[in-house]
Amino acid sequence: MQILSTVENEPIKLEPEYLELASNILKANSSLPFKINNGKIVFDDYTIGSVKLGDLIINIESRHGVFSLNKVFEMMLYNSNIKSNLLFTDSYSYSSGSGISILPLLLIKSCSELIKFGLTGGYIHSTEYSKELKGTIDFSTFDPRLIGINGLKVSYDSYSIDTLQNQVIKAALNKATLLLGRNESIKAKELLKHFDEVSEYIFEEKDEESIMNFFSSNSVYKETLRLSIIVLKDLKLNYRDNDVEWYSFLTNSNDLF
Repeated sequence: MQILSTVENEPIKLEPEYLELASNILKANSSLPFKINNGKIVFDDYTIGSVKLGDLIINIESRHGVFSLNKVFEMMLYNSNIKSNLLFTDSYSYSSGSGISILPLLLIKSCSELIKFGLTGGYIHSTEYSKELKGTIDFSTFDPRLIGINGLKVSYDSYSIDTLQNQVIKAALNKATLLLGRNESIKAKELLKHFDEVSEYIFEEKDEESIMNFFSSNSVYKETLRLSIIVLKDLKLNYRDNDVEWYSFLTNSNDLF
């Protein structure tokens, strides 16, 4: 794995193969904060973070020399009310190309604690035709000729762990697993077994308020949800041929300093 480092607001020259990959990424993801110009990748003003293009990792450091990317990442998570004793150890650093792996590792750690106390569900209101008597019968559609075929129309409340919050955590776990090594992936897949009854979910930013508007006696939920949102919203990646073809985890330094 090759690692190139630059400072925010400074372009970096790339080999043709990486320029081609970066160009293809931009065609499919035009919102990413960089462009290609004269054989160089040029990041938007004040962009910092990490980008992986094939076997190349580009780290964009802060213009404030006292803040390493590790510290920037720590500040970003801290500003999101995420606090963990895994932030930071000598084993994980952007200089070794492994800094981005802290994010999925934090999610695995948080989910492990979450599962210890159990998933919180909620009551879901359902209306359906059923041959089983439950809840309230809607007699407005009663037709004795169709009871044997359709049953009765009933409304009822049932407890389920298939909530928006658990859908978000499951989606983040699935995404984070793509960046994990073999041992950590096994742990993630074990955790995902607890979400077998939870539906698949595609993240939309408009859902953020609803996601966090949630109460649980399990004190780990809030942090796990905040981590999950960061993974789903800020970590961009593409998986191809059983490997992560590219990823980006970028932010604007003016949001931090």
